Amino acid sequence: ISNGRPAAKILFSFYQIVAQVGETYNVQYPPAYRGIVNVLQVLTFKVTKVLPSLPLQCLSPDLRDQLLYVNLLPLAVIAAVVVVGATRNYLHQREHGESLSAAILPLLPTVLVLLFVFVPPVSSIAFRALAPCECFSYDVSPAGTDDSVVCFLSTDRSVVCERYADDAYHAPPPVLGAAIAVVVVWAGCVPLFFAWLLFVARGSASRKQSPTALSRALFVLTDGYDPRFFWWELFELFRKLLLVGFLALITPGSLLQQFIGVVATLSLFAIELYIRPFDSHVKTFLSLTSGFALVL
Repeated sequence: ISNGRPAAKILFSFYQIVAQVGETYNVQYPPAYRGIVNVLQVLTFKVTKVLPSLPLQCLSPDLRDQLLYVNLLPLAVIAAVVVVGATRNYLHQREHGESLSAAILPLLPTVLVLLFVFVPPVSSIAFRALAPCECFSYDVSPAGTDDSVVCFLSTDRSVVCERYADDAYHAPPPVLGAAIAVVVVWAGCVPLFFAWLLFVARGSASRKQSPTALSRALFVLTDGYDPRFFWWELFELFRKLLLVGFLALITPGSLLQQFIGVVATLSLFAIELYIRPFDSHVKTFLSLTSGFALVL
C-alpha cells in the first residue's frame, strides 16, 4: 500500500490538471473526448457535467454565490473532520493525560488529503472568475444598457463585466471580491501551510534526524520522494496552480495563452527530468510519462 500511494498521487495530480484544461484554455473538444472529460470532472465541482438535468445555476444562479460555495464548503468539510475527530480522540485519550494537540495530530493526514484534492479545482474556478473580459460592439445598445459596447467574462458569458476607474473591464465587484478571497485562501494560504509544515519537519523529513510524530503525519506530502527532495510536493502544487490557475489570467483561448502554457509545461517537465525527485525508477517513469503527456 505504501508503494501504491505515490503512484496514485501522481496519476490523480495528472487528472486534476487534465480535467481543468478545457475550461482554462477554452478548448473545444471533439464530442467523444468531451464525454470522457465530463465524467472526469466529477471531482472538480462539475458534478452537473455528469448530471446535466441538475445545472449548478439552479442551485446558485450567481457566480459570486458559486464562488462562496466552492470556498466555504471544503472549509466546512475540513472543519467538521477536525472538530469531530479531535473531540473523539481527546475524550478517548483524556484518561491518559494527553493534550489536545495530541488528539489533533492524527487528523493531519486526513486534512492534507482533503486539501490536496480541493486546492486545484477551487483555485481554478476563482482564477477563471478573474479572467479578462471580452467586449462586443452593437449597432443598437442592448436592453438595459446605454452603451453600445458590452463586455462579458471570457470564461463565463453569463457575467456582464463593468468598467472600473482604470477604464478596464472586469467582473462585477461582488464576483471580483469573492474570487480574490478564494485565491487568497486556496492559492495563497494553503501552499504556505504546506511549506510551513515541511519547514518545521525538515530535519526528520530529510532523514537527517529521527522521525517525529509530525514527520510521520506528513506522509501525504513526502511519500515517494527522495529524502533530499522531501519538499517536491510544493513544486507539484505550483505546477497545478500555474497551468489551471494563473494562466487563466491571460486571455483564455488566445494563441498567446496556449503558447505560454506549452512553454511553461515544457520548462517544468525539463526541471523534473533533470532533478528526478522520486525514490524509485518506477515512480520516476510514471511521473515523467505524465509530465510528457501534459506537454502533448
